Amino acid sequence: MEEELNVTYITFGGHVELHKYRYLYFMVVFTVYILIFCSNSTIVYLIWNHQNLHEPMYIFIAALLSLDSCLASSILILVSNIRLGRKAGICHSRLALVPGLSLN
Repeated sequence: MEEELNVTYITFGGHVELHKYRYLYFMVVFTVYILIFCSNSTIVYLIWNHQNLHEPMYIFIAALLSLDSCLASSILILVSNIRLGRKAGICHSRLALVPGLSLN
């Protein structure tokens, strides 16, 4: 007897005319990503360069912002594939793998 895999797919069904406005959706997501990445990098740079910010609280904030930038970078690839219409959805098992990819 053959075993069948039960795979769950996550799709974006609430977007209006995704095929028509896919480049607009991609540009909006990409612009938000660039803004988040630049603001996180600026704060990490300020904490890195100013000696009076070398306290445990600020080091923790810098670590969180760095992790957020890595996670956003790994998720952007998956979201851009969906927005540009290359894939219909994301397999749930691949989506569960994303947090592990951001730590590389």
